[in-house]
Amino acid sequence: MIDWVTAVVPCSNLDNIQLHDGWFCRVKANGEKEWEKEIGISIPGSHDSSIRISRDSYSGFSHLRIDGNPAKWLQGHNIFGSNDLIGLVNSLMKRLTEIIPLNPSLTNRVAWAEGCYLLKRVDCTEMWELPSLKDVLTWLNVAQHQAKSRHGRPIMTGGTLYFGKNSRRWAFKFYSKGEEIRVKNHTLPSTLPLLEKLNTFAGNKLRGELVLRKPMLEKQNYHYAGNWTEETSSYFFNHYLKKIEFSDQFKLTNKVIDGLKPRLNLAYNSWIKAMT
Repeated sequence: MIDWVTAVVPCSNLDNIQLHDGWFCRVKANGEKEWEKEIGISIPGSHDSSIRISRDSYSGFSHLRIDGNPAKWLQGHNIFGSNDLIGLVNSLMKRLTEIIPLNPSLTNRVAWAEGCYLLKRVDCTEMWELPSLKDVLTWLNVAQHQAKSRHGRPIMTGGTLYFGKNSRRWAFKFYSKGEEIRVKNHTLPSTLPLLEKLNTFAGNKLRGELVLRKPMLEKQNYHYAGNWTEETSSYFFNHYLKKIEFSDQFKLTNKVIDGLKPRLNLAYNSWIKAMT
């Protein structure tokens, strides 16, 4: 599914609408202002989820920059969603026009529906069902030590396993979806329908997320939204997942070994000795 999107979308008649919360600027020592940039604003959506928008100065303020999670903003969660990037952004823009006094032209609306705009970042995600939450956490713990990508060994931060965390082109991360939605500021809104079932569904899920940044989108010629289909997200996800090398035999960590029953511990140690 499509998770996060940063895009610059055509939207005329923005001159008389305040879509900022101040400015960033650089002033020279002589007092001359060299440049300024508007600070965007957050727009609440479904069930208190927010998305950030601002006028795009590079387009002469004829475009709107959107930055956030369309699925979460529209439905209140991102446990599941859609691979239709153009449809998601189109729905988001239509909803925005109902919340703030945008006055898009017919040409703008056609551009939204056909994907005639540029992408700066897209996150593509998939989930795997494991037997239990414990199995998800064990997988993350083991992969931390026995998997690598062209970026090198992964980094574990706050329960999330990152490959290429600071890369300007692409990155991968894995985490427990069940744990994430129980962390403060990530819990599901209490007003969501079927809240208990959503929590249960996410409980044993391993989440993988591919982050595609501007340089890689441009290199692949997918910085133009119109090139995306409903198959593109899964294609890129699987393509970059193959760039991560996983060991054929995962060795258990000491923490997991200590938790094994004595007879299982003995069997595991015998297997390790036979492999070395």
